[in-house]
Amino acid sequence: MIARIQKLPVAMRTLIFSAAILLVIALAIAITLGVMATLARSTPRNIPVALVPNFAVEEYIQLNDLDAYPATVAIGNNGTMYTGSYVSGAIWATDLNRTVREIPNTRERIGSLSALAVAPNGNLYALDRIVALEISGARVWRITPDDEITLVLDYTGTEADTLQLPHDIAIDNEGRLYISDRGRTRDHDFIWRVDPDGTGEVWWASPPIDGARGYEPTGLAYNGETNTLYISDGFLDILYQVSINDDGTAGETTALFDRRFGGEGIVGFNGLTVTDEGVVYIAGLANNKIGRYSPNEGIMTYIAGNHRGASDVAYDPLSQRLFVANWDQRSLLPEIIFFIAVTLDPHLPFSIDIISPTS
Repeated sequence: MIARIQKLPVAMRTLIFSAAILLVIALAIAITLGVMATLARSTPRNIPVALVPNFAVEEYIQLNDLDAYPATVAIGNNGTMYTGSYVSGAIWATDLNRTVREIPNTRERIGSLSALAVAPNGNLYALDRIVALEISGARVWRITPDDEITLVLDYTGTEADTLQLPHDIAIDNEGRLYISDRGRTRDHDFIWRVDPDGTGEVWWASPPIDGARGYEPTGLAYNGETNTLYISDGFLDILYQVSINDDGTAGETTALFDRRFGGEGIVGFNGLTVTDEGVVYIAGLANNKIGRYSPNEGIMTYIAGNHRGASDVAYDPLSQRLFVANWDQRSLLPEIIFFIAVTLDPHLPFSIDIISPTS
């Protein structure tokens, strides 16, 4: 065959040679992509670790569903831990003996669970994104302690654009609901408030930051002792504190922490929780760490790391333990390798971690 090619015209030989070189390059790229994807899929399951003294980290429960994707976690008044699936909508309740049960009818009625919040009366509120990874639209469900589920807010159909990218939910002592909206268009980065009568309005908007290319109010946490709402910006990595006036309007906004001045790289602030004393714990989805902001010290300390998609945290004042949701969203958000989207399998089983004080 080589002899035949040598007898061909120069232009034809050049074309064949170029095609052969391109074939070799394409084959090498394909092999490289295959090896990288295999290595990415076969990497060991991360084991969370404490990053500072006086804290211990362990796996609390495992979720057997292959599509669990626990994006959120919440703690009930009696210490019950709630979490649920971003893909299937199922919600699970875990008692103090670590016995997991699925709350009836949640899988059938909820499409994509994004956030959970427990009201002072023990009712559980669930933010439903309808379809995983879709934009616009949301529903809010109320689940009573005896598992009765009721639709309380419906932003679908003609109301779908009211909330573009709803993310988290909180409820205050007066029964007002707060929903963070990361938005997909400019000027749609705000906190939406809904009064008990169902009336909704923009309650708070991201304050302008010099040089910012965008804003993403993401996580919410309510402190009933101080009547204050805490807000994380997942794009700028800023932690805000907003007081709530007696008439329910937003009061003073304070930036408690700004990553640009904190020494840490991109964190990806996500869900957060706050103690009665104002200590804030916050999940870093980008760095898989859990931060602790102390109002007395005014600094952010990362107390645990190596989680698998740390998307939300919840503090239990009864046990003083912190629960961490491992979203492990790898197969939901493909990684780009040499401009090729590669879908990676999650590190099963899905789980919730727990951080406990040791002294």
